[in-house]
Amino acid sequence: MNTEENKQSFNLNAFKELQKNTRSIVENVSRHVEEAMSFLDIETLIEDEYQKIGIEKSWHPTKVRIDEDTLLSFSQKSNPEIKIRPGSIYFIDIGTVANDLEGDYGKTFVFGESPEKQLICDQCEMVFKQSVEAWREKKLTGQKLYEFAASAARDLGLVLNLKMDGHRLGSYPHGLFFKGGVADLDFTPSPSLWILEIQVMSPTLNVGAFFEDLIR
Repeated sequence: MNTEENKQSFNLNAFKELQKNTRSIVENVSRHVEEAMSFLDIETLIEDEYQKIGIEKSWHPTKVRIDEDTLLSFSQKSNPEIKIRPGSIYFIDIGTVANDLEGDYGKTFVFGESPEKQLICDQCEMVFKQSVEAWREKKLTGQKLYEFAASAARDLGLVLNLKMDGHRLGSYPHGLFFKGGVADLDFTPSPSLWILEIQVMSPTLNVGAFFEDLIR
């Protein structure tokens, strides 16, 4: 089976619309986060958004990380005792399913004011954008793409978590076609088919930031 194959029923326009809706869910939820919320409270907000627009389910466990939990890799569990407070940094990572298609989006936010933490958020997205531009211009393989991302993070004084390296997206479940990560690819990944995940860690603040979206 081809690594970049999808089911015959795959509809690119519907897929892009789902990804657009997935981004909107994350942004909408961030506007309703309040002080003293735990990751469980924020997950409830996400479920409410799912129901509003007809998201059927999640294809991966929803991840909400707050403050020091932003350093955790995907398989590690969030701490319900950590609550949102002024100056908290947190990220939301959701994987949506609708009409036999997958969406995936993750972004980091700062609750209230914290210039240092906001800088990490901005730098994380900068690493993502620079990496996508390099992939587009230089036709980087998946392996070279993450080598570039690690270098871009180092240039900003941050450390890239290479355990969070992106994956296929498309027809549900994408594992029918490929189960590895983007960093495993020895070819140039096609646009609008692969998720680039960037998780960076600050060596001084004991927090991190996360951003993921389709490369296109």
